[in-house]
Amino acid sequence: MLVVLVVLALACASVAQADADDAAACMAAKDGPVQTIAHCTTAIDAPDLPDARRATLLTQRGLARMAARDLEHAHEDFDAAVKLDGNAAWAYNARAVYWMQKGEAGKAVGDYERAVQLKPDYAFAWANLGNARLIQGDVDRALADLDEAVRRAPPRLEIVFTTRGRARLAKGDYAHALEDFSAALSANPRHANALSGLAYVHFCQGDFDAAAAKFAQERSVRQDDESAVDLLLAVRRGGHDGKATLAELVGHERPADQGLPPALALFSGAIGPAQVLQSAEDHDPQARRQRHCAAEFALAEWYLLGSDTASARKYFAAARDSCNPAQGEFAAAGAELARLP
Repeated sequence: MLVVLVVLALACASVAQADADDAAACMAAKDGPVQTIAHCTTAIDAPDLPDARRATLLTQRGLARMAARDLEHAHEDFDAAVKLDGNAAWAYNARAVYWMQKGEAGKAVGDYERAVQLKPDYAFAWANLGNARLIQGDVDRALADLDEAVRRAPPRLEIVFTTRGRARLAKGDYAHALEDFSAALSANPRHANALSGLAYVHFCQGDFDAAAAKFAQERSVRQDDESAVDLLLAVRRGGHDGKATLAELVGHERPADQGLPPALALFSGAIGPAQVLQSAEDHDPQARRQRHCAAEFALAEWYLLGSDTASARKYFAAARDSCNPAQGEFAAAGAELARLP
């Protein structure tokens, strides 16, 4: 009998250790989304798990599912987490991130508000709340939330300074926006969003060469289509023909079967304005708005460089309407409109 009890005790200890190992792997999330989901599922299914702990693991599995682009099952996990533990600020913040990915900024604001009510020192949730309000166009309340985020943030939390910098840029407060982006870059000199934000400050101030230099730095960190277009526009607005820049951007590590970004194709003469606008269409309303923002801003610059001031004004105004205030083009379009005769 003693042998049986010892074996059972060892077996229980082994199971408990396995559950603990899975929980640790779930929380660490170092094995990629698929393996993390598997670890989390095993840990969640462990018996006698306190509700708060299970809610934490459900939230982590939801985040892994979002990383795997399984948004609907991620949503189920976040709902289950807040049902199990109504005080789980992390779960509310995570579910709000899901709402943002679905284009539901209003629902996201509600969950972010609940997160900061539950955990007032949750700097990331304050920053996320400010970002959601900024996307909604509520710039003043966004700034108030982002001030809270900065006040509560630990040192070197560059994402908070970058987000507040975007809000200040949208307000036209270039001096303080520059301070925020510079603070972010002091913490992380390769923070791409801060480099982009600082470039837009220079662009809005009319210092196009400085803007191009910062966009080029951004390109050294991430070589995406958006940064390529931003760089070309800054170079051209600085009074340069941009031929060398365009040639480099068109040919730089671009697979033969991958088409040019519409704005680069426009400036290279491959397509016309109508095709640029057509390329911005998307079945998702949030994506469509963002794409139209970029397309209309690029078109406005193209017309401005071609001395068609009336068309430039039309498309800068259209971009101002399409862009959400978190996008750099929102502030840049406003600055360009103010410079037009």
